[in-house]
Amino acid sequence: MVSLTVTTNSQLRIERVSGNNYLFTILKGRTDKSYEVQQAPALCGPCDCATLWQTLGVVSPTSIPFVFPVQSSQAQMFFRLREVPRVP
Repeated sequence: MVSLTVTTNSQLRIERVSGNNYLFTILKGRTDKSYEVQQAPALCGPCDCATLWQTLGVVSPTSIPFVFPVQSSQAQMFFRLREVPRVP
């Protein structure tokens, strides 16, 4: 299990369920925003990040905490959640 702060207003917990399957929980965040879930095979520097991060999907929490499943393309990945404008 991994816990990390995603922004100054959000907190995320990631649990590996099995293999490449994870359970994400937004522990602290905003219900007026959506969150873009992204993965990368390695951490990167500021110049090359745009090419490494792959979007897995967008979630729109209806309440906090908000739990949702994520399936990664590989077992060893780094994840990030980005606040984006609310998707209905």
